[in-house]
Amino acid sequence: MAQGGFRSALVDHRRWWIYVLAGSLFGVVDFYFQHIQWPTAFLQIALIFGIWLVPLAPVALHEARLSRALGRPALAGVLTWSAAIVAYYVYLFLQLVLIMHPTRPEMHISSLGKDPYFLDNVASVLVRDVLLYGIVPWIGVAIIGGGILGRLVAVSYHRTRRRVRLQS
Repeated sequence: MAQGGFRSALVDHRRWWIYVLAGSLFGVVDFYFQHIQWPTAFLQIALIFGIWLVPLAPVALHEARLSRALGRPALAGVLTWSAAIVAYYVYLFLQLVLIMHPTRPEMHISSLGKDPYFLDNVASVLVRDVLLYGIVPWIGVAIIGGGILGRLVAVSYHRTRRRVRLQS
């Protein structure tokens, strides 16, 4: 492989890891954002769902600029949202086990050896709450929604760019 091709592939590879990192950081931040009380229910719902455009829009726009294609921004949206969902639920689990949530003291790591059901409780929460009722259903939303919105960002970018070129 030519030197330029290797560098290009390396930069491309790094870019996708940055998308995973951006999604993961957002997932942890969103964990806290979900607990903010807003003045109205409509505003709360709009912000809880609207905030998910924050990591997707810049990632999809960046990928649309670099790849000049529609599929890659969609894939970037899927990857970013998927990483956010996994990070959200992993952080939830780690908070229960390591930080000790006040409503679930039996889940804290300090119960290991003291509570005979500690490992059963941890396994139950991990499988049921984190995987089956958390990550698995929401990954479907990430795949469909992240793909559609990533593609819409790319289409909007390319159309705007074409209009600007035609006007100048």
